[in-house]
Amino acid sequence: MLGDNVQPNDALHNEEVDANFFQHVPFMEEYNLNNDGELTPIESIYFANYGVYAEEYEQMEDIPEGATIAIANDISNIDRSLQLLEQHGVIELEDTDERYYTQTHIAENPNDYNFEEVDLLMLARMYDDADAVVMTPAYAEPLGLTPAADGLITEGTENEFAITLVAREDNADSEPIQKLKEAMMSDEVRQFLEDNYSETAIPAF
Repeated sequence: MLGDNVQPNDALHNEEVDANFFQHVPFMEEYNLNNDGELTPIESIYFANYGVYAEEYEQMEDIPEGATIAIANDISNIDRSLQLLEQHGVIELEDTDERYYTQTHIAENPNDYNFEEVDLLMLARMYDDADAVVMTPAYAEPLGLTPAADGLITEGTENEFAITLVAREDNADSEPIQKLKEAMMSDEVRQFLEDNYSETAIPAF
C-alpha cells in the first residue's frame, strides 16, 4: 500500500511497478527533476475537474477581502491553482519564462487574498479551517462536494493537467504498456467515465 503522492513514483522509478496512474504531467516532470527520474507520459486519460470550494460562500465573489485560500504546496499544483484563479479573474499573473507560476508571479490580487500552501493530502482538512480550498474531485468527493454543485469556479479541460498513464523511458514502448494504454483508451472506459464520473473525470482521449 502506498501512502502518499510521491511513493507511486518512487515505486515506478525503482522498477517495483511497471506503470502508475494518478498524476498529471507537470507533477511527473517535477518528480523527474528532483529525483533524476526517467518517468514518461504514455497517455492522458481524464481531466480531474479542479475547483475552488468554500463552506460558507456560494460564489467566488462572496469570499471577503483578505480571506485565506488553501492551495497545494507542491510546485506543479501551486502553478495549477494560480492558473485556475487567473482563468476566472481572481488574480493576474505576470509573464514569466519559468516553467511554473509561484506566488511571486502574482501581479494583481485585488481582494488581497492570502494563499496558504499546504500538503496535497491536507487540502480536504482545510475545508473547515480556510475560507476556501482549491482541490481536485478526489479530495472534494469525500466531503460530499462535486464540481457542478459546489465548485465556486472550476477548471474545465483546456489545460495540461489531465490524469495520465505513466511508465518509464525503458519500458514505455513495451508490449504490456502499449496493451495497457489501448485498454485504458477503449470505448468501454470512455463510457464508464461518462456514465459514472461525468463531473469529476472527463475523458481526455
